[in-house]
Amino acid sequence: MAIKFVVNYKVNDFEIWKEKFYSNSVARESAGIKESPFKTVDYPQVVCIIGEAPSKPVLEGMFLSPKMREPMKVAGVISKPNLTFLDGQHHSMAYFN
Repeated sequence: MAIKFVVNYKVNDFEIWKEKFYSNSVARESAGIKESPFKTVDYPQVVCIIGEAPSKPVLEGMFLSPKMREPMKVAGVISKPNLTFLDGQHHSMAYFN
């Protein structure tokens, strides 16, 4: 069963990171991982990726793989990834007065 996730980490330069991130898309695609990367508004060095993976072990394997450590370092990742898995099928909106 597919699982949704959010991962964030700090990078030296978002534009350099983004170029390296997209150049490594074949590895993610072959693992069945779909993602959308964002730069946070308040902290432009913090990248947030929201996506879907075939399973939790697949995504964890991708981040724990020694093959990924070097590309992340070259891309300018300067913090450990903070990975959160999401559960639930319902979407709701919150309204504030």
